[in-house]
Amino acid sequence: MAKVIVLVQDTDDYSEMLSNAFYNYEGGLDDFVEIIRKRFPKALCEPVEEPVQGDVMEQSDNYIMTYEQHNMGDTMRIYEKQMSKTWKEKMFGLFDAINRSGVDNSQWGVCEDVDDSRYEWGSIGVFRFAGKWLYVYTDEDGANPLGQWSRSLPEPDYEIALERDGDEPMMNKSIVLYKLED
Repeated sequence: MAKVIVLVQDTDDYSEMLSNAFYNYEGGLDDFVEIIRKRFPKALCEPVEEPVQGDVMEQSDNYIMTYEQHNMGDTMRIYEKQMSKTWKEKMFGLFDAINRSGVDNSQWGVCEDVDDSRYEWGSIGVFRFAGKWLYVYTDEDGANPLGQWSRSLPEPDYEIALERDGDEPMMNKSIVLYKLED
């Protein structure tokens, strides 16, 4: 799913102008979208979530441009990728909190595609985490070691309990995980 923000069909008065503008433009897709916003505001549509349709013509970090031929004419769409500002803000907030709180590298980390949480962290039960994650071990009392900085962070996506090693108390009682991608 992606948000379509530009929709141009052959039936639109400005479709040929916009198509020519793109083919003659030598900058990147991000800059081109800004030109559309300024010079062709009628091409902008109310953002709508939909699966990406058509053949991908161009891609950037922020946008996908597709082209589709059909019996009613040609359609060009520009989708805004789903890496939302809230995701970027969440990631920045996490790294900022780690930096400000002074936790050392033994209390947090990043991982990708964890198949067995018991093997990875010693969790009670086995969990699988697909994608990229940031994890933080909680203190003995269950508090987040990011301290006062953790109050401004979103709730963790998961918290899993860790096993105790016999009678030996574990250094940490649980681990909190934040997903780093949508």
